Amino acid sequence: MLMSRDSVDVVVCTYNSEKFLASCLASVKRNVPVHTLWVVDNCSVDRTVKIAEGFGAKVVSCKGSLAESRHLSFELVETPVFVNVDSDVVLSDGWFNNIVPFLSKEVGACWGVALNMNPIQHCHYQQAMYSFKSPSSYGLIVLGNMLCRKEAVEGLRFPKEYKCGAVSGEDYFIKRFIEKKGFKTLTVPVYVKHYCNPSPLGCKTFWMGAGTRLSQRKGIHVLLKQVLLSVPQAGFVVAKSRDVLVFPYWIRYRLEEVYGWLHWDRYHNFRRPA
Repeated sequence: MLMSRDSVDVVVCTYNSEKFLASCLASVKRNVPVHTLWVVDNCSVDRTVKIAEGFGAKVVSCKGSLAESRHLSFELVETPVFVNVDSDVVLSDGWFNNIVPFLSKEVGACWGVALNMNPIQHCHYQQAMYSFKSPSSYGLIVLGNMLCRKEAVEGLRFPKEYKCGAVSGEDYFIKRFIEKKGFKTLTVPVYVKHYCNPSPLGCKTFWMGAGTRLSQRKGIHVLLKQVLLSVPQAGFVVAKSRDVLVFPYWIRYRLEEVYGWLHWDRYHNFRRPA
């Protein structure tokens, strides 16, 4: 059984990630007993590599999709258990000590809950909904702060649609792969801050919808149901958070997921956000 004092490899995939990378890696150094810090960089043209090297990371280049970067990062790790952290995630204090107890012989991977900090309306939505229903019951997939057994991802190969540029849905594919190997996956009540912009302004909802279709995670009927539910959900969050901007934000968020699902050919190769 893994102990909180055992050192583990940490992998971070980057692409023009200078804005939040220093905060990310600093939180890793504070909270994880790092054996080797690997940064798989997709040919960044900003200060990403310099920042990573400043934290003592071993930087490896990988020109391709996020799925290919993930695949390479899993092959690089040398410890039986490793940590995957996204470059725009900041781990909470005590993250490693809190998540280690959830990794048993039956559990191949576990991840905490990411609170999206930008825009704040997304965070307000999450906090209100989690007060109503436990985040563990949502079936969330948050590879951005994952503790994983190396054996659980050995032999992983992505379909060609992921290799040619799909930037969303690779997390669901990884989850299914781990479970097909006979392991369980868990979403656990350990929180981290996620600074990526999930709003329509960042177009992430479009490629989330496209990735949902590529991974066959949800059919269009499920997404349309989510659109209908977004109205009472947003109303509940407004009452809970007193943030009236949640209402138009969340409805638009769900509508743009549907648009991305319908027009997947436009967004499956959408350029990865910084």
